[in-house]
Amino acid sequence: MPVYLLAGTPGQSKVAAAQKIATFLKDRGVNVGAPANVEEELLEFFPDKNSETPPREPRVSVIGERAQDEIRDKWPEAYKNAVRKAMVGNPDVAIVLLCFEYYRYETYEFYSPVDSNVLADSQPQTVLTLIDDIYDIYYRLSQPGQVFDIQELIVRTFPPGSSARRDDRDLRQLYKDALSVVIGTLLRLLTWREKEIECAANISRAIDNCGHSVLGTKHPIEAGARLLLGSHSSEFQRIGASYPVYVSHPISRPRRDMKGGSDWPPFVDDLDDVVKVLREHCDGTHHIVPIMPTAIDEFRMLDDGSHLHPHLIPRWTLQNVDLLFTLPDPPPKAGFFKNYEDYESRGLPLIFDPPVDSSGRRVGFPISGPEVSGMLRNLRESIRLQMAGRDHFLVRQCPGLFLYRPLYGKHEFSGGVESEIHTYDQIRKCKARAADDSKRRAAFIHDMKDAVGLFSKKEDRFPDPVHQASSALNSAASVLVDESKVKTKRPRSPEDKTVAEALQTLGGPEDIARRIHDEMFPRAKAGAIGGEQLLDWSATQKTLTQTVQFEQVRALSGAMSQDTAYTYSEDCPSREFRTSKEDPDTYVDVVERLDEDKNRQAKAAARAREFFVGGSG
Repeated sequence: MPVYLLAGTPGQSKVAAAQKIATFLKDRGVNVGAPANVEEELLEFFPDKNSETPPREPRVSVIGERAQDEIRDKWPEAYKNAVRKAMVGNPDVAIVLLCFEYYRYETYEFYSPVDSNVLADSQPQTVLTLIDDIYDIYYRLSQPGQVFDIQELIVRTFPPGSSARRDDRDLRQLYKDALSVVIGTLLRLLTWREKEIECAANISRAIDNCGHSVLGTKHPIEAGARLLLGSHSSEFQRIGASYPVYVSHPISRPRRDMKGGSDWPPFVDDLDDVVKVLREHCDGTHHIVPIMPTAIDEFRMLDDGSHLHPHLIPRWTLQNVDLLFTLPDPPPKAGFFKNYEDYESRGLPLIFDPPVDSSGRRVGFPISGPEVSGMLRNLRESIRLQMAGRDHFLVRQCPGLFLYRPLYGKHEFSGGVESEIHTYDQIRKCKARAADDSKRRAAFIHDMKDAVGLFSKKEDRFPDPVHQASSALNSAASVLVDESKVKTKRPRSPEDKTVAEALQTLGGPEDIARRIHDEMFPRAKAGAIGGEQLLDWSATQKTLTQTVQFEQVRALSGAMSQDTAYTYSEDCPSREFRTSKEDPDTYVDVVERLDEDKNRQAKAAARAREFFVGGSG
């Protein structure tokens, strides 16, 4: 039975996302049934769903108030009905929408209504869990009649005439009270999303041959279609095989480089260009699916260094393609949002400017203080912890790992990027996944100035001998270059092409390092090596060798062939993926002079794409 499950919490416009995916597949000749919604079918068992005054959204009224046992009793039949509707016309792909975790607002409880046996009987091929920024989900679900109707929640938390005496004229205190409810709601949304992912993952593992993926709605529609089909995408001639690749890159550093708080550094546009090349189709049968961590961007509260403020700084830029994401409806009488920027300007600021009482009053321009900042720090820390777990989940679900300029900004791997590399390497080495090892590939692209900066650091990890070894290597190359020439004053730094030719005759990195060491050892003088001490081979071997490797990379980077694979430093996390004769397809490392020629960036990305395609066959 060709059932494909599209899951996720409310507040993400799942129906619109399902329709976009269905249209994408139909345009490519796939016979797709009309998507069916389990929650819509569930409502049919409760004909009095619209009897409330004032009216609530029907699903909120039923799921939010009915007893858990009553919902669980009806869920199996609702699921079966949805499957039957999705299967009308005997399609090749039947899309069923559902939520694995429900929230009963009446008692503030999460619970799963899913009957796993009934679900397993339908033999779903895959489960795709959609996720979105909690700010966007909150915006939708905090509107009147929704499950987190914020004005109702504030009044419910601070009812008029309650024992808690509140001065209606003290707008600052009223705001703090209202904001505490907002932040509490955002924390509930974080919990809901985490529970939804966990429940979907557990159920899919319990069903034979049922894959599970997680995807942010701010990804292209094509990514949603491909992850929904999973490994079955290759069965459709005009879809072809899909190879998900997690795109790891610095995030905090480019954000700190924003000029005037709004203009992103060129790094961001360059990354978009690289991802666009990755998405391009090499042929009609293999396709790379870039998975972007920035499809969720919640770590964006305004921080002045002393306090957090109830304002959101601009989110990471969206990809300039048709997305699964759909703009929410604006507040009543506010007109339509013209685009995402308009929504960010007129919609999202209302999150941290909630109504402070039943009349709907707002403060207009929220300001921070120690108490407000403390509440926001609690939220930010919860976001940070979930962000780390989510990104590692995405690393695990992707056979490919692509690191773009991981040394950007500080000339060292950030803690997050290094941790993702470690997670990927653990998966690759896991014996239980031995059958998948051949499909796991990692590629790095480094800007030359990032790599140079790495080796110019004057810290304990990169001591002064690095600089001396680099100079000695250039001198050795100069000697070789000039052996057949008339003795003239040699340049301090030969041209890269000249150095590359010389290095090819010098031998391997360790041989060169030994030669440099032996030459320098008896002649060590103050100023040459940083002191009178002699060079001990065992102490300097690693430093000298990695420096030689780097110099080789720098010299060869201008003319390396497509199949050249190497690592430039023994002291970087990328050493775990070093290519060897025994394992030639594990890792490729490309160092490019990206800042000198934009075409080189596209070529490097294309080379990485072809490398990944080789692992998807």
